[in-house]
Amino acid sequence: MDIPAGHYGDTPKTITAPAIPGYNSPSIIVTYGADGTPTITYANDPTKEVKLTDVLSYTRRSSGSSNTVKPVTPDEGVIEHKVQTIATYSDKPDVEIYQLGSDNKMSMVTNRMLKHQTNWYSDATITVDGVGYYRVATNEWAKVSQAYPYQALNLHIRTYDDSDKALYKAEDVVISNETLAPSSSWITDRETYVINNTKYYRVATNKFVSADDVYVYSPVNMVVTTHANTYTTVYTAKGAAVTNRSLMNDSSWKVDSITYINGDKYYRVATNEFVKASDVDVNNMI
Repeated sequence: MDIPAGHYGDTPKTITAPAIPGYNSPSIIVTYGADGTPTITYANDPTKEVKLTDVLSYTRRSSGSSNTVKPVTPDEGVIEHKVQTIATYSDKPDVEIYQLGSDNKMSMVTNRMLKHQTNWYSDATITVDGVGYYRVATNEWAKVSQAYPYQALNLHIRTYDDSDKALYKAEDVVISNETLAPSSSWITDRETYVINNTKYYRVATNKFVSADDVYVYSPVNMVVTTHANTYTTVYTAKGAAVTNRSLMNDSSWKVDSITYINGDKYYRVATNEFVKASDVDVNNMI
């Protein structure tokens, strides 16, 4: 499968292998780091990264009989080395720790646990008896169902102006009594794919907003000047041209944000009004 180029902040791309009659096609999810480097994970388990040596397999569709072919999953009892940071849930109890025995079975550690709402370095995963585990110390494992992986970051995000934006808990539960206002700005400290298998940003303790509902920006304090020979088109945060307004030629505008829309650099000159960087000259930084 061909991996398309992308940029940090792009919506994750789901890529599915060509269809074969009678089989389920394997799918992957592609996300992009700050430098545009893609990260590829299994669509049916976004916590597991696809390695260059992995072989993606088709699985036969069930015929309704008892001879159903199970989807291909990582080998039982095989340690898969994967460095990531995980967090225990803030609204759930402390997490049990397990040890892997010589018989390839897990047994619970009785004298300590992982505190809820704590972060842990994990360097490996394993599946035992159909249950996934994260390794958090030498032969100490926590169940995948009791923690979630995330990537630490420090970004400014702003909600799109079309509606209030839903908030979710990391447990994939919508918060019914709270939303984010349109065009409101937030600082996010982590992203995760544990909710709906898509990217979400954390904006408060156990409060996450979909990456599809916000855009990443950099705050600035600067002035730009439109070109002298033409009026300048204004765009929304989603890249749509504003049809009833433009900026006069050779006029100066204060800019408070820089963002990238479909890979192009834009400056914000008003609430939900942006100009392309290529359409203006930077006058000065205030």
